[in-house]
Formats: sequence, C-alpha cells, structure tokens
Amino acid sequence: MSISASSELMSLCRSQLGLLQSWGAVYSVVYLTEKVPDGVKNHFVPILVYPDLANVVKKSSLAILPAVGNTEISGDIEVDIVNYESFKPLAPEKKTSLVPEDILKPPYEIFLPLIHDRLVMGLLVTARQDRSWNQLEREQIESIAQTLAIACVMEQQENWLKQELAQQQKLQSQQRDILDNLLHQIRSPLTAIRTFGKLLLKRLLPENPNQEIITGIVQQSDRLQELLEQVDACLDLTETEPLMLESQTPIDVNIPVNQAEKSSLLLLPGTSPQNQQLTTEPCHVASIIEPLIVSATAIAQEKQQQVFATIPENLPLIKVNIPALREVLSNIIDNALKYTPAGGNIWVKAGVVFLQSTASKKKIKKNTKPECLDITITDTGYGINSADLDRVFERSYRGVQANTDIPGTGLGLAIAKELIEKMQGKIEVYSPPQSDSEIKTGTSFTIWLPICEKL
Repeated sequence: MSISASSELMSLCRSQLGLLQSWGAVYSVVYLTEKVPDGVKNHFVPILVYPDLANVVKKSSLAILPAVGNTEISGDIEVDIVNYESFKPLAPEKKTSLVPEDILKPPYEIFLPLIHDRLVMGLLVTARQDRSWNQLEREQIESIAQTLAIACVMEQQENWLKQELAQQQKLQSQQRDILDNLLHQIRSPLTAIRTFGKLLLKRLLPENPNQEIITGIVQQSDRLQELLEQVDACLDLTETEPLMLESQTPIDVNIPVNQAEKSSLLLLPGTSPQNQQLTTEPCHVASIIEPLIVSATAIAQEKQQQVFATIPENLPLIKVNIPALREVLSNIIDNALKYTPAGGNIWVKAGVVFLQSTASKKKIKKNTKPECLDITITDTGYGINSADLDRVFERSYRGVQANTDIPGTGLGLAIAKELIEKMQGKIEVYSPPQSDSEIKTGTSFTIWLPICEKL
C-alpha cells in the first residue's frame, strides 16, 4: 500500500533535509505512518530519502526501519519525543536497510518520531559518519521533527476536509435531484387545485355560503405558488454558486456574529435569495386578517373549536410587507389552533394604541393621536411553560412541546419575530394571557406595527 504526499509537504521535507545535509548528514529519511486495518501493527513508509536511494528500495515492499541494537522504532507504540543515537552498525542479518552498507560504517544515527497529540505521524531518521550530534544540533533536529509533524497533521486535516466536502457535494446533488422531482410532482396537483377553485368561484352565486371556503382555497393555493417560486429562485442561486473543493477566496473569520446569523436566514417570506430586505407598502390590516379567519374557521370546525375576530372599521393604514405579515399571522393562528384542545376558543383582535417615548422604554398610554396598530391573537390552549417563555422565539426551540405528539419544527415563531422586526414592529408573548383576566389558561401574542403617515 503506497502513501501519497502533497507537493507542498514534499517541498517542506526537502528543505528540512537540506538543513540536515548542511550539518553533515550523510543520509536522512522521512517516513509516514501507513494506515492499516484495525488489529494490525502500523508500518512506516518512506516518502523522501537523501541522498536519492530509490534504486535500492523496491516499490512493492514497505520500508524496514534501521534498528538500534535490538530496538525497533514502530508506529504502534506510545512514545515521547526522545533522541535515539547509535554507535553500532545495522544488523543486516535481521533487517534490510534503505541505505547502502558502505554509508553506514559506523553512523551516528538519530531517530525522532513525528508526534502530534501523542499520535505518531511518522519518523525522521538522520545520520552522519564523522562526528556525533551535539546538544544544540539535537535541539534543532527536534525542531525540524516538530515542523514536519505539524505539516503532516495539517495535510491530513486538509485531505479529510476535501473528502468530507466531496461527500457533502455528492449528497447535495442527490438531495437536489430528489427535491426537483418532488417539486415537479407538487406543481401538477397545485395547478389543478387553483384551476378548479377559480372555476368554482365563477359558477357559485355571490350569496352561496361556500363562497368564502372556495375563496380561501384559491388564496392558499396562490400562497403555495408564491412559495414554490421562491424555492425555484433559491435553487437557481445555488446552481450559479456551487461549492468548490479548492476555494481561491480566503475565508473571512472576522465576520460579525449578527451578520453571519442574518445571512443564514434565506427565503424569508416577502424576501428573495438576492435581497433579504423587506419592501413595505400601505395596506388595510383587515385585507390580510379576514382571509386567514376564513381558513382558520374551517379548521376549527373540524376540531370543535371556535374562532372570533374583532376588526374595527376605519382602522388606519399600516406600512408592512403584505406576504411577510400574512406569514406571521398565519403561523400564530395555526399555532393557536394546534395547541388548543377541542372545545377551546381563539380570538383575533386589531386596534390602535398610543405610544409615548421615554428615555428608558416605550409605554402604552392613551393619547389623542394613534401611533401604532396592534394585533392580538389569544387562545385557551395548553399555554407555554414559564421556563420556555424567554426562548420561544429561538430558532428550532420547542421546549416541553418537543416531548408531545403535537408536530412542529420550532421555526414559526423565530421567523415571525424576524419578519416583524424587519418591518420596524414588535412582538411579545404572554402565558397565561394578560389582556383578559377571565382567561386563566392559554397564550396571547401581541404585535405592534407602525401606522402610515397621511398620504
């Protein structure tokens, strides 16, 4: 079994053996530890010999180390960094040396294992004939051995990273093929649902009680279509920027943590892979909430729940990203339905509040001029454990709910908080709700959003 070494490692070995040559070494050899199956003793394989003695080394056989008396240096032993110096010639009846016998009469040899974290990476052997090595020279040779050991470790880590990256690329390619197949299969029934829904809307009379349900089906299918378009845009972006095994661009390890975190939040609703900023526009909050109430009511009927909505007329316009706010409210309403048992209630309320800025914080205070709009979603569900309240907006955190049969990923509230803050708003959670003293269990989410200035 052969061992391959990179050109960089070979160049470093040559330069270090060149130093030994300048100090009078008649031969020097760098060995690397060969990987062998478990239970088999490690072997050393030469990767560089000075002078060039390749003609005496059979390529088909492993290198046999020179022996010091009856002692053999082997890669499977635990060894500290120790100098071994011999004044005895090799024992040719026991070993076949890499070095011709006429050079070894008598050699002053040093054997230094290349060790990193008590792992033997290889061995450095050097010798000279005319004199022994003094203390300063031995220390310098130890330094050379340390340099080579570190280089071996770095090369090993680089090779491991390349293998890992290659495996990740292969897995990524397989996952992409699967995803493309799934997306293709999703588009066909989605198109059919949208088409059938629009046809039904045209055939139903305005007073038909199923009008709202069919409208909700069409709106939800339109929402799915938008999400598929976002997925396509993200996949196209990853195709134009493939992972490279050998990157020519140095990695910037000084990126601020908050910037690195933001860059990882791809495909937020209302954004695109090319632009993570939310564009806002004036809108009526009722136009976003009312379709969600229709869908929530249909789901609640199946679970014997009730949904109540209080949305006053003539509410001021708010400045938001419509797809983003729709996603936030949909996530919170879905959670209310999911974590409320049969017979429970869900309330969705919208109104205006009056904020007064102070030096320390913003306090809600009645005034003559509204400064923001609030949306409160309250349920009579299981509630949130007090130990989990401070972490409900963390990505992938579910708290005690992770131990229940209720499905979830812990992403919805993290996405909601991110989107609300991007729209210059604020979101808070209370469990049990504080807005209604009659409700003793459940959860309440309140969202504050900026009101548009007069157009």
